[in-house]
Amino acid sequence: MITIEYLGEFGNKMFEYVFARLLSEANNINLDASCPLPETNVKRFNEPKNKKGTVVIGDEIFRSNNPDSKLLKLSPDYDYVIRGFFQDADLCNKRVDQIRGFFDIDYPDSLNDRTLVTVRLADFIWNGYNSEIIHYDYYKKALSKIKGNVDVSVGGKRSASSKYGVPENLATEEQEEKYLSHFVKDTFNRLPKQEDFLDEFTSNFKYKTMILSNSTWAWWAGFLSNCTEIYTFAKTGWFTPGNHKCHGIHVKNLHNIRNISTSIDGDFIDITKL
Repeated sequence: MITIEYLGEFGNKMFEYVFARLLSEANNINLDASCPLPETNVKRFNEPKNKKGTVVIGDEIFRSNNPDSKLLKLSPDYDYVIRGFFQDADLCNKRVDQIRGFFDIDYPDSLNDRTLVTVRLADFIWNGYNSEIIHYDYYKKALSKIKGNVDVSVGGKRSASSKYGVPENLATEEQEEKYLSHFVKDTFNRLPKQEDFLDEFTSNFKYKTMILSNSTWAWWAGFLSNCTEIYTFAKTGWFTPGNHKCHGIHVKNLHNIRNISTSIDGDFIDITKL
């Protein structure tokens, strides 16, 4: 049996669920875990009744045994607990059809010839020089490459984890408007926040083009959609040891989505000094 000790929010949990289900199907071991999205039927397997013990699989174990983003080979004689983030774009991009089949998604019959811009503010636990808010020049560069109608979705207003002891919202409304004023034109359509979380997430699937923020929520919106043009921030999933803005070994190449995305280089911004 494979179970998951979930960490983080929606996008984090999506990576954890997908990793566990891929392991389950690759090794014929049952998965016992809830899913962040409506799921399709999970395959069931016959396993030994008497297990030899329980093994915890973390990011370090996965990466040290699979530098090429291959799946672990597991013995059905053990139970397994997934305890990590496993945010590996290379792993997912090799298995797009299989992963999409994990979720019961009602895709639109056709795509709107519009561009969706996702902006993530307010819920970052860092601030000042250590902020992970993307500099607005990234959006200006991406928008310069597209034509047509643009919708803008601003997220990141959930409460930050209390364990970090940070304010509920990093960006004030004034800071948010100053930030957006650098690239949001009067002709753009600002999308209102939807009450239902899943409706808000799946509404992303109607766009042909996406310009995505550096969030796992946005990553999965692009990955599960049928959009044909994606722009991502080059430092999403950035891992350079010793750099204070970088993540650990649990991330790999998150600037890449379905091997079709165009990554645009840029920097981060201290939103308090706009």
